[in-house]
Amino acid sequence: MKGLKCIHAITKLDDYTLDVENLLGKAAEIIPQGFQFEQKCVCEIDYNGEICSTHSFQLNGQFLKSDKTLIDGTKLTITVCYRSSISEEEFSDFLDEERELIETIICQLASKIERINTRKNIEHQKQIFFKSYSLADIGTWMYDFENQELFWSEVVKKIHEVPDDFVPTLNNAVEFYKEGKDRAEILELVNKAIETKQPYFAELQIVTAKGKNVWIRTVGDVEEENGRVVRLFGTIQDIENQKKAELNLRKRERELNERNRFIEKVIHSLPIGIALNKISTGERQLMNNQFAEIYGWPEEELIDVETFFKKLHPNKEYRTKIKEQVLSDIESGDPERMKWDEIKVVTKTGEKRVVNAMNIPLFDQDLMISTVTNVTERIQARQKLELNEQRFKALVQEASDLVTVIDLKGRLKYVSPTSEVVLGIKSEDAADKDFFSFIHPDDQEIIMGDIKKLLFSKRYEIPPVRLRDVSGKWRWLSSVVTNMLNEPAVKGFVVNAHDVTDRINDQIRIKNSLEEKEILLSEIHHRVKNNLAIVSGILHLQALDEENEEVIDKLSDSISRVQAIATIHELLYQTRDFSKLAFSGILANLISGIEKTMKGTKEVKVMYPKVDYQLSMFQAIPAALILNEVITNAYKHAFKQVDGGNINVKSKLKGKMVRIVIEDDGVGMPESVRLSEASTMGMRIIDILAKQLEAEYSYNSPESGGTTFTIEFKRKMKKQGIE
Repeated sequence: MKGLKCIHAITKLDDYTLDVENLLGKAAEIIPQGFQFEQKCVCEIDYNGEICSTHSFQLNGQFLKSDKTLIDGTKLTITVCYRSSISEEEFSDFLDEERELIETIICQLASKIERINTRKNIEHQKQIFFKSYSLADIGTWMYDFENQELFWSEVVKKIHEVPDDFVPTLNNAVEFYKEGKDRAEILELVNKAIETKQPYFAELQIVTAKGKNVWIRTVGDVEEENGRVVRLFGTIQDIENQKKAELNLRKRERELNERNRFIEKVIHSLPIGIALNKISTGERQLMNNQFAEIYGWPEEELIDVETFFKKLHPNKEYRTKIKEQVLSDIESGDPERMKWDEIKVVTKTGEKRVVNAMNIPLFDQDLMISTVTNVTERIQARQKLELNEQRFKALVQEASDLVTVIDLKGRLKYVSPTSEVVLGIKSEDAADKDFFSFIHPDDQEIIMGDIKKLLFSKRYEIPPVRLRDVSGKWRWLSSVVTNMLNEPAVKGFVVNAHDVTDRINDQIRIKNSLEEKEILLSEIHHRVKNNLAIVSGILHLQALDEENEEVIDKLSDSISRVQAIATIHELLYQTRDFSKLAFSGILANLISGIEKTMKGTKEVKVMYPKVDYQLSMFQAIPAALILNEVITNAYKHAFKQVDGGNINVKSKLKGKMVRIVIEDDGVGMPESVRLSEASTMGMRIIDILAKQLEAEYSYNSPESGGTTFTIEFKRKMKKQGIE
């Protein structure tokens, strides 16, 4: 903060009223005030051989020096050192901030010297100009309206670079003015002077006879006789050099202004916030832009120390604690205590930030210098890193899964501590060992093949393989391997392995048990099918022994129904899937059985589709019995008055709804038959089974003949775990 005050004092030196000598004399006295040991420092400023220094300046071994060459080629040097009376033991290395301070000051002083010299040069040029103006021949001219003659003095001809014998006219005189704005302006000025009888003055450009652009100052006035303008006269002066000097002056002023703006911008763009407050009153004296930006409050709202604490620390308890700590540390006078890290503040918008602050009290000046740095992102990054480390520890080091890193040579670069739990092997004992030495010989080829695949992919899941534990037994582990060869921190394959030994053993036991049960269930279905065949055979023998047609007919129906049920058990036995059946197989076997049973009665052709859906056993049996009843009924009654016909079976699964349509081209149902009033065994069976399926069904017999049976129900497989 002493450096900022020093820069501020140098900036306030008035280069408009001071000459170079006085400026540098005052600067030499100010510069030591910006150093940490102000009383021990002396300063010397050398400007082109002219020396300005503090009292008793003498160069010793501990010094700072900065040189700068000015625009006009002169050289400026600033040297700061400790007083000769100071012993070497009292010497202290100069700070980096002090080195930056002297570089900033030499730039400011160079700017001020250049402005003083520029104004001095301009003033000198003006004096020479005015002296020359009074002594030199200024070109004169005159135009006589009556004789229409234009007179040019020798100086005017010299300015226009024409020969002495050149005869000017009004027209060629005007044409010397630069075409465009300058020519139009001189014509306007002359005409206005004649009209108003008032003089004119202008600075315009002409193009000489040799093609040179020259700035001139032209003055003109009129002479009257009897209220009439008879002559126009004036002067012309070459001001080319003056114009160039003015342009150069403006250019230098712009450069100086830009340099000053740059210095101000640097101060306000420092990465730390800086503020000065009165210790006695808390009143703010100075605050840069970054100070308000870091704390997140407008400068005009942080008017004093009390307001500052109240706004930045809305929590009263925390505010009291921080305020007491800050005041206690300041009163101690110990610079090390006047640094506060990770102070929590709240911005005007409510955003929470963390800052590092430092106060430097200047009791003799009643000033408190406050600096602040926003460390919120750094703190957040540190917290995030700590959180990631905790997660890593939780996920890798303390997780139940085994995590390893394998290089391209198959060496274990890293083994998580879980190895002791999973394999009974300590991680340090497994590190740098050959990974394949732990794998069952029969499984090594699987691992090698999967790792080769990983060279072209990011992640791969390896099926369970066997790894040897510390006791020599084999443990089943299921793994996911991630290719992280391109990650600098890993450079290997990361294996996340989970012990599935108990699961594999359970699966083996369940598989063996299921195979036994499947064999038993298959044998049951086979025996049921055979028993039903026996029942069907007995019924068939009974039918052959009967003479009553009605009894024979009923026995035939019973045979057909028994065969339909036997068909289902035969399919279950053949497919060895006891939860579901392909509907195509049901149709094929069912229709084949009906055709054998009804063979010889009529020449009937049954057509049915090949469908690709399945039904659970609990729906397959009632559905098959319904189809048996409808197709058998069509065989028996649809073609009574004809020699034969066609039966067409259609089936479709749409979403979860099964729709079956059975059509025949027979005689159709008599009008006297009502579905709701039907009392035959077949109809009652259809109705009972439809309710079991929760199905909707209907018979339709159009006038053109034939009968259509439609049934629709929702396929339910969840009961058997299939959908």
